[in-house]
Amino acid sequence: MRSAGEMKSLRTFLYQAQLEVPMMLKRVLGLLAISAIQALTIPGAAIAEEQISTLVKGKRLAVRNGSPPVLVLGKKVILRPSDDIAYLNIHGAYEGVGRTFVLVSESTGGNGCPVMFAIVEMQGKNVSVSEQFGTCNDVAKAEAKDDALIVTIPKFDGTGDETTTFRNGQLTKTETIDSEDGEGPERAPGGDLALFVSNKHISEAMGMKAFVNALKKIMPQADFKEARGMALSGPGIDFWMHDGAALANACERHNCGDHSFSVAVDQSGRAWAALYNDGKARFFGDPDQTKKQFLDPSFRPQ
Repeated sequence: MRSAGEMKSLRTFLYQAQLEVPMMLKRVLGLLAISAIQALTIPGAAIAEEQISTLVKGKRLAVRNGSPPVLVLGKKVILRPSDDIAYLNIHGAYEGVGRTFVLVSESTGGNGCPVMFAIVEMQGKNVSVSEQFGTCNDVAKAEAKDDALIVTIPKFDGTGDETTTFRNGQLTKTETIDSEDGEGPERAPGGDLALFVSNKHISEAMGMKAFVNALKKIMPQADFKEARGMALSGPGIDFWMHDGAALANACERHNCGDHSFSVAVDQSGRAWAALYNDGKARFFGDPDQTKKQFLDPSFRPQ
């Protein structure tokens, strides 16, 4: 049994709690309201952060984050992409004759098509924006030539390039297809194919006739095309030397865990390769167990 004094103290505590809890809630709500007001009134609190990229004719050219992000020249919005665009990036500003071009990449943040592009042309007070273009590849080379901007982007499947010209507000496109046979000597100098491709990216090697010839000797055409597509368009690595062989691999973009290609070449010009698809391996060139170990994409010497 509680004493009369204890019961009185308990009743007093509960009464004070009834008064204090609402007061605490009011204080919390008040603080939240103040924070909301500050977000609307303090410069930079609610306004998206600007990322300064470059200066164009003395004016600041910046990407302002938001939904969607926008491109701003000085205080003027000159590019407002569609609502599904999550990221903008300025690749560069290029001076033509009497005009300035800005190449901008646009991305939804998804995996299907990582990047497309747009061109902003500024001529005096006039600003024009191209339609969206590209191959979904994020690598682009641009050059201003007289009254046009010329942008070359590798095709997403790695089979060639797409060249886009923006002139007088209009886009025109041409395509070039790379030869599957590669270029250069038929055979590596001195026959040492490992040394010939060492430290070169696998995509670069796929354009060398000596390397392509070695692969075509061991791979059926359909399998070679599959490997070539990954080497040219997917993530890949430089050839590195191990135990007299040069090793490299590549994989399908956004599907590296299930679809990849590995290759090894030696000092005599011989090649071995493997295609991995959904956990199953197909080997080419009759590799022994050691070479199969080399062809494992996760292989690294101890």
